Amino acid sequence: VPLRDICSAAPKAAIEMLFRGVALEEGRFGIRSNCVAPGFIDAGLGHELIAKPGIEDWVDGLRKMLPMKKFGTGEDIAEAVLFLLSEKAKYITGQSLAVDGGLQL
Repeated sequence: VPLRDICSAAPKAAIEMLFRGVALEEGRFGIRSNCVAPGFIDAGLGHELIAKPGIEDWVDGLRKMLPMKKFGTGEDIAEAVLFLLSEKAKYITGQSLAVDGGLQL
């Protein structure tokens, strides 16, 4: 199962650039624009893949690649979004926040 391929990388890069462009154009009006880049999470399709018989070795290998040695949850992604929407993030704009357990490292 390819997780890093051009079919998913190109649209993700385009989304990040769109959010950066909005931050540049609309920041003067106090509008912040950020995106969240979730990693592999144990929810939805990710959960189905983890539970799929016959790929346990692949799942374990992916988990071992993560510095945190565990998959994230939908709640982890939601918490990141809530933070970016909060006043605590009022000076953050034009950023992509990776919520991936360190996979990009």
